[in-house]
Amino acid sequence: MKKENTFINGEIVSSAEIRKSWKSIVDTVNHTKKPTYVLSNNIPTVVIMVLLRSLKIKRALSELRIS
Repeated sequence: MKKENTFINGEIVSSAEIRKSWKSIVDTVNHTKKPTYVLSNNIPTVVIMVLLRSLKIKRALSELRIS
């Protein structure tokens, strides 16, 4: 992962980099706990993040809906 992401404190990788370096990217996400944004044709398409973080976000959103 070479490019620094200036939004939401994560990394940016291309879909080509995902194909080449999936294991390394996942290891980095697990180690740093920072999300990685995947671009396809320079458009953000998916985010790779630690599962626990995703579950916390989901729970917080659901609590906001209840309030």
